[in-house]
Amino acid sequence: MKRIAIWRIGLLGLVALLAQCRKQLPFPTSEAPQLVIGGLFWSDTTWSISVIQHEPLSSSSDLVREVEDASVVIEDGDGNQFALTRDSSVWSVSYHRGKPDTIYYYTSSEQPQAGGEYQLAVHANGFQSVTSEATVPLIPEGQIIELGSMRSNTATAESAYPPRNFPVELSLNIAFDDPPTLGEGYAVVVEEYWEGQSSSEWLRMPYSTNDLSAFPVYGTPLLSHIFLDESFNGQSKRLSLSLKSQRTADNLRGIQLRIHLLALNPAYAEAIQAYQAEQDGEGQALEDITAFFQEPTITFSNIDGGYGIFAGAAKSTYLVTVE
Repeated sequence: MKRIAIWRIGLLGLVALLAQCRKQLPFPTSEAPQLVIGGLFWSDTTWSISVIQHEPLSSSSDLVREVEDASVVIEDGDGNQFALTRDSSVWSVSYHRGKPDTIYYYTSSEQPQAGGEYQLAVHANGFQSVTSEATVPLIPEGQIIELGSMRSNTATAESAYPPRNFPVELSLNIAFDDPPTLGEGYAVVVEEYWEGQSSSEWLRMPYSTNDLSAFPVYGTPLLSHIFLDESFNGQSKRLSLSLKSQRTADNLRGIQLRIHLLALNPAYAEAIQAYQAEQDGEGQALEDITAFFQEPTITFSNIDGGYGIFAGAAKSTYLVTVE
């Protein structure tokens, strides 16, 4: 069996109760279980959808209950339908009440496309059917990728345990033209590309930025910042990032980096913001007793008839060599 690549499932596992629409979810008093959909996807990447059941508050179950017999169908804007099947080779581990449980994904060989419109329908015995729809942004035009020279860095990642040193930094500049559609976000993923495959040891190359349009994202294996277009909507944008590596300069030189620029639709960006707000609240509650008395984080969902998120991102990829 193979485990689904971490850069593809990094957000799927986080989205069970996140979403778009600024729809405040009612307090779930129903005793009937409901479907929860994990459906964040990238263009030119095969479909992977998770389907689990929402447990009522009265439930004593310590497991995330996977729905194994669901019918998952996606329809594109041209009326073509794709049936996803449960794939035992594509899985991730989810945690509920501190205990791990394996979740298998529903997959297909088809791929969403940039600019495409998609509708999702999920049916399962004993559950109310759920639906949703999503539009994938177009790939931004005018993209320019520039990788700068290496420089020494003495900073330590204090948040890591044990703390990690990053002796080398690289500057990365990305320019693109933002379309005049307010609410979109952008994210950058950097991977080492070694002998035709992404390295599992260096899959996440951390980076920092002082861009005022960005907000940090913690706790995900995928994104470290999301750049919102509220301050540059419809304009040309230039991102300046500082990549950090645990390699020495000699070991880094000649390595290829695969750089993904993700254009997130508003639902995608809002899902991550909602997740981050929840994580910030939990972290503060552990450190400050007064945080228990703050307003709860409002969870959003764009799944009709259930919970979860169905939202897409357009991905453009570049391969550059460190010199």
